[in-house]
Amino acid sequence: MSRMTLAISERAMPPGLTWRQKLDAAAKAGYDALELYIGESGEISDRLIMPYGLRRAICDFEHDSGVRIASICLSAVREYPVYSSDAGVRKRGMDILRSAVKLAEGMGINLIQLAGFEVCGDETESDAAKYLEESLLAAAEYAAATGVTVALGTGVTPPFDTVSKAAGFVKRLGQPYLGLYPDIGNLINGIEPAEGIDAPGGLAQLAAADLESGRGDIFAAQLKETSRGVYEGLIPGEGRVDFGLMMAKLAELGVRRFTAVQQYTDDRAGCWEEDLRRTASYLRGVWSKRKVSAAGRANGD
Repeated sequence: MSRMTLAISERAMPPGLTWRQKLDAAAKAGYDALELYIGESGEISDRLIMPYGLRRAICDFEHDSGVRIASICLSAVREYPVYSSDAGVRKRGMDILRSAVKLAEGMGINLIQLAGFEVCGDETESDAAKYLEESLLAAAEYAAATGVTVALGTGVTPPFDTVSKAAGFVKRLGQPYLGLYPDIGNLINGIEPAEGIDAPGGLAQLAAADLESGRGDIFAAQLKETSRGVYEGLIPGEGRVDFGLMMAKLAELGVRRFTAVQQYTDDRAGCWEEDLRRTASYLRGVWSKRKVSAAGRANGD
C-alpha cells in the first residue's frame, strides 16, 4: 500500500483547458490531486474572486473525476511581498493572502504554499525578517480560524532557499497552522556549495540533512527536477535530483503529500499528456522502491 498522495501542478497543463479538462487529465495520468496556481497579476483577481457557481461546478467536476484540488501554490506574494519595507505593498500582499485563505476555505482546500520569497532591491535581510515574521504571524492566526495551513516554500535566492532557513521562521513563531512546503528542486540548488561538490551522492546527503531541520513542520513537498543553475523546464528524471533519497527522507519525516512540478511549454503541445503520465509513473515507482525502515514495514508502509 503506497500511503501517499501525488498531485500535479496546474502549470503542467495547457493554460486554455477548462477545469473539467484539467481534472480529467490529472485522473487519466494517474494523479490523486491537482494543485491550483495563483501567480501573475492578471490571474490574481480571476482566481481569488471566484464566483460561487463556478466553485460549485468545480466541486462536481472533482467528484466526477475522482481528483480533488488539494492545495494552492500562491506565487503572487512574490509580486507583493509581505516583507516589503513599503507598507502599501505589504498590505496588498496580506490582502491577497487572506483572499487565498478564503478561497481555500470555500473550496475545501487545506494547504497554501507561499512560494519562493526573494529579498531584493532596497530590502535588507534584517528588515525582511522583521516584516515577514509579523506578516506570517497575522496570516497564521487568520488561517487558523478556517483550518487552512499556510506553508513556506523554498525559493531560488537567500534567505529562503533552504529548509533550515525557512524553518527558523516557523519554529520561532510556533503556530500550528504555519509550516513548511519545500520545493525539492530549489532546495538541491540552494544547498549546493559555491565550489560545487564532487562526492557521489554528496549533494543529496546535504539536502537530506537540511530536510531534517524541518522535522515536525513539513506538511508536503513539491517534487521538481533541476540541474545546476537551472530551476525550470525539466521533467522529473531528466536532471540531478535524487528523488529516491529525497522521498525516503521525507517519508521518514512523516510526509505523505507530494506535488509533481513541471511546466507546460508550447514545444510540448503534442505530448503534454504523455509527460504527465510519465512523471506520475516515475514518481510512484520511486516511492515504491524507496528504502523503508523496519518500523515502516511493520506498519504496512
